[in-house]
Amino acid sequence: MASTIKDVAKLAKVSIASVSKALNGEKGVGAETRERIMNAAKILGYAPNARAVSFSRQEAHAILFVYRSYPDDPFTNPYVYSLFEAILESLTESHYRFAILNVNNLANPSETVKSLMAGKAYDGAIIHANALDEELLAQLRLNKFPAILIGRDKYVNWLDTNHVLAGRAAASYLLNRGYARFAFIGPSKEDDISSGRLEGLLMGLSEHGIELAPSLVERADGSFPSVDAAVGRLLSLAERPEVIVASNNLIVYGVSRSLERRKISVPSEVSYLTFDAYPYAGIAYPPATSIVINVQELGHEVARQMIRLIGNRSYGIQSFVTVPSVKVGESTR
Repeated sequence: MASTIKDVAKLAKVSIASVSKALNGEKGVGAETRERIMNAAKILGYAPNARAVSFSRQEAHAILFVYRSYPDDPFTNPYVYSLFEAILESLTESHYRFAILNVNNLANPSETVKSLMAGKAYDGAIIHANALDEELLAQLRLNKFPAILIGRDKYVNWLDTNHVLAGRAAASYLLNRGYARFAFIGPSKEDDISSGRLEGLLMGLSEHGIELAPSLVERADGSFPSVDAAVGRLLSLAERPEVIVASNNLIVYGVSRSLERRKISVPSEVSYLTFDAYPYAGIAYPPATSIVINVQELGHEVARQMIRLIGNRSYGIQSFVTVPSVKVGESTR
C-alpha cells in the first residue's frame, strides 16, 4: 500500500501541515524539521501528487505559449518547431501542460492573453517576440502574471539567443579560413534576427579592417527569383565576393541553386555560409557550412525558468542562452 502524507507526518513527528509546507518548498518550517521531513518522505518513498499540489496552490499546472504563426512557417521558419519540442519536453517532465495560442488572426491579442491569464486557466505565459504589439508589451511590463519573453525588452523577463554573437562567429570562422571579400543576403531590415546577425558580422569584419559597402548587403524574401536576383547583382560587381553569408537556411538554399544555375564552382570560385543547421542547409549543394545556435537548449532553459518564476514571482531573468558553434559543410574552403 502506498505511503500517505499522514505516514510521513507520523514518522517525522510533525503535523501534516508542516509536511505539506516542507515538500512544497514553502516557508514556515525550520531547517532541521524540513530535513527530518525530507528524510521521512525518502524512507517511505512518498512524493506529493502534482495535481493535488496544483489544486492546493490554485494552480492550473499549464503554460500558455503565445506566438504569431503563418501557413508557410514549417518551410520558412522551422526553428520555432524545435523550440516547441524542447519547451514541451521540459514542461512535461515537470507535469505541466502546454498550449499554443496563435495570435495571427486575433483582433486584439493583448486582450485575449489578458483574459486567459485572468481566468486562471494558465499559471504563466511564454511570449514569442513575433507576437508582441504595444498593448501586449505593456501588459508584460505591468507584471500582472508570470511571463517570459523570447526576445528582449528592458522591463520584462526575457531569454534569447545572441544573434549578434552568431554573426561575429561567422566573421571569425571565415577570416580564419582566409576570406577577404564578403557579401550578405538577408530579408528586410525589420527582421530582428537577420539584423542581429548582420550587425555581428559587420562588427567582426570591422575589427580586422574590412568594411562592407552597401552594394555588398542584399535583401531577398526567400523566394528563388528574389535570391537569384540578389546573387546576380553581387556577381556583377567589379570585384565580386569570395563568400556570401546567407541570413537563413531558405536563402542559402536559393544561393546554392543560383550558383549552380550559373555553373559557378563552390567553394573554389564562390563560397557560402548560413546560420542554423536546419534541413535547407543540408540539402543545399554542396551542403552549407553553418553557424549553429542550439534552439533546443533555449527551449529547455525557457521552460525551467518559467517554472521557477511561477514559484517565485519576484524572481527576475534577463539573459542570452547558448553559445554558437560551427558545423563545417562543403560550401567553404
